[in-house]
Amino acid sequence: MICKILKICCTVVLFSKNLIYANTVNNTTDKLNRTVLLSHNLNKNNLNKNERILHDNEKAQVIERMQRYFDNIKSLVASFIQTSNLVNGSKSDEQLCNGTIYILKDNNKPQMVINYTTGPTQEIRMEGRFLSVINRKTQKKKKYSIKTTPIYNLLSGGMKIEQLKPEITVKDNNILVNIKQNNQYITLVFDITRVNNQNFNINKLIAWTIQDSKSIINVKLDKQQYYINDPKRIPNDIFSTNKNPN
Repeated sequence: MICKILKICCTVVLFSKNLIYANTVNNTTDKLNRTVLLSHNLNKNNLNKNERILHDNEKAQVIERMQRYFDNIKSLVASFIQTSNLVNGSKSDEQLCNGTIYILKDNNKPQMVINYTTGPTQEIRMEGRFLSVINRKTQKKKKYSIKTTPIYNLLSGGMKIEQLKPEITVKDNNILVNIKQNNQYITLVFDITRVNNQNFNINKLIAWTIQDSKSIINVKLDKQQYYINDPKRIPNDIFSTNKNPN
């Protein structure tokens, strides 16, 4: 359970022999829409219709724009739906939970809390260079290096996208950032607005996925409850370490 919580992520990924298919969960959570073909060996012969790999010049420009997006985030509040399953698990094995993520960069010192409203009784909290998983009932705590969680590192400003050496594809109205790190496959999904077939504007990070040899974690952010640079949305005591457990 702890491993699953630490890997809180975006679109359900299914391995085949050479490919990984990422699916984004709808708000109904029981309907999955295939949105992206993810492979750590991407080539134009195994892409889905309407999907293409960015050329080097395009890729460099997109990475720069994405980095600017992360750098410009001073605060973020978003509700999310999370599903998790074993790699070979059936639909009936899938676990579902909801929650809210809070991020505040105050004088370049990032603070982050992930509260679950359903599902796990844990709370995830950034404490320096560590992520702490706290049991809200017992207040027992386990710490993990933030280096093992590139998504949180990107959101908090501790890592640059270029460092992750991503492959990037465009499909319909999404940009898909495909990353292989250690034994994990990670996909970040961005919503875009197309100017024409070749040009587009990046809007928001809307989902992310992590899969390893055992489990698949899928998280989709709720577009209707998603606030960037609106710190009034953050409760005054959310980052306090002296709160009573819920």
